[in-house]
Amino acid sequence: MEDKLLNVNDLSVGFESDDGMFMAVRDMGFAVRKGETVCIVGESGCGKSVTSLAIMRLLAEPPAHVSGEVLFEGKDLLKLPMDEMRGIRGNQIAMIFQEPMTSLNPVFTCGFQISEALIAHQGMTKAQARERSIELMRMVGIPEPEKRFDAYPHELSGGMRQRVMISMALACEPKLLIDDEPTTALDVTIQAQIMELLRDLKRRLGMALILITHDMGIVAQMAEWVIVMYAGEEVERADVRTIFSNPLHPYTEGLLESIPRLDSDTNKELPVIEGTVPGMYDMPKGCKFAPRCKRCMERCLNEAPPLVTLDDGHAVRCFLASEGREDSDA
Repeated sequence: MEDKLLNVNDLSVGFESDDGMFMAVRDMGFAVRKGETVCIVGESGCGKSVTSLAIMRLLAEPPAHVSGEVLFEGKDLLKLPMDEMRGIRGNQIAMIFQEPMTSLNPVFTCGFQISEALIAHQGMTKAQARERSIELMRMVGIPEPEKRFDAYPHELSGGMRQRVMISMALACEPKLLIDDEPTTALDVTIQAQIMELLRDLKRRLGMALILITHDMGIVAQMAEWVIVMYAGEEVERADVRTIFSNPLHPYTEGLLESIPRLDSDTNKELPVIEGTVPGMYDMPKGCKFAPRCKRCMERCLNEAPPLVTLDDGHAVRCFLASEGREDSDA
């Protein structure tokens, strides 16, 4: 479709190590339309961040081995010369990284780091970049931006550093913004402010958003489409209403059941998904979720289920949900 901004097809990422190659991401496939918010959700270690770094071409090859297609406005980013990719990265596609204190350079001022993208991609003079950077800092709610322009990252709070990262990402008004765990390590009130800020900026700038999170509350607030990942694989994909009203994969059901509810018995323990995500060298033979699944069948232990598309684009990787369906994505 013409409104598709990003098409990811059969994206796989492996890493070389002394013990051989292990696959961090296998056969990911999804699309992002103009102005749309897609949330990628799952536990730590499921491959969410690796997927985003592969899209941005920020994985060193080797040890990483990336295959598949990442089509941005029809161009395969994985095949572009690196000079051309640098012209897109930070300009048409931007990313907000998980921890601003380690992503911001401690020896440069915050204003300098915002200005850098404007000078490199927009051809602005230092004076023009300073003026625009202060405007961006004001837009994301940083008080006294003229003063904060000359501040170093360690002089700002976690919430302010996150706002600086957002300013940097929005400097060139990208068509697509990738946000990796935007509220990690922030207190609840600051989390709410950051999410409201992202919602407002997305609406005003008309950009598409890929939001990477493990917080289903954020998914409910922000997403139009949701991709659930487990052990490097896409296990379910649907619009946000369908994910919450009719989850088909046992892992998705487990994530939703673990959300605290205001109307629930406060003395009752929340359900948990027993066990942990398997290590990359210890993957089950069949379904990756089988060892933790309450509805596991004998077939699940020996066969890997394909990702099957059901009604209205709802896709699921589970024999129970896809029984009798033939239009597999695999």
